[in-house]
Amino acid sequence: MSKAPIAAAIRKETGCTVVQAHAAASLVFDAISEILAADGILQLGGFGTFRVVTRNKREGKNPRTGKPMVVAPSKSVRFKPSPRLRDRLLILPG
Repeated sequence: MSKAPIAAAIRKETGCTVVQAHAAASLVFDAISEILAADGILQLGGFGTFRVVTRNKREGKNPRTGKPMVVAPSKSVRFKPSPRLRDRLLILPG
């Protein structure tokens, strides 16, 4: 998925130009990234919570050689949908 559907929704609701809608969508995603980098959590009421989690180092296998290797610690973002979003997804067709 790209930013295009979000930009299209912004354009439809506001009547702005395509360029303005894409700029607004970019600003939203930039703000989400900055908040997560600074605070490690972003709660959006009625939608869900984004949380930065740290993965510990672990042992894995090199997929090419099959030899054991150490996978370095890393950070990732997890999303937990709100009950309202979960309920809405259950009733959608498809």
